[in-house]
Amino acid sequence: MELVSRSATLSTWRVVGSATYAEIGTYTVTVTVDDVDGTPAIQTSNMSVSVADAALTDTTPVATFDALQGNDSGTLVLATFTDANPFASPDDFTPTVDWGGTLVGTPTVSVQFVSSSATASTWRVRGRCGLRGPGNIQRHGDG
Repeated sequence: MELVSRSATLSTWRVVGSATYAEIGTYTVTVTVDDVDGTPAIQTSNMSVSVADAALTDTTPVATFDALQGNDSGTLVLATFTDANPFASPDDFTPTVDWGGTLVGTPTVSVQFVSSSATASTWRVRGRCGLRGPGNIQRHGDG
């Protein structure tokens, strides 16, 4: 609590705090101030916090992978990105890949955790496919 002002008959205080939210949404904040003997003196819930989704940043370098027709591509790192939410989990992401050719079998794609810091988490998208037609597999990014 912080003192805002004081006179001979009255003092004004404010309750301050901070929180880190794990999920997006709108949350009602309720504050209860207890008297010195533990009796609730004030309860207010006239405030809400709107939590937005943390931004994703593409960190994928441009690259071309060579693949042989009719052969498996092997596991490739298709993309890398950071999430401004350091508490993100793989369930937060759904990768979709346009392989750009005629495929043999069913391609696989997964999101893999790389690292985290106090302010962000780093991820990569890995995938594997077989190509029926000629061509290269390309990944594109702005990094």
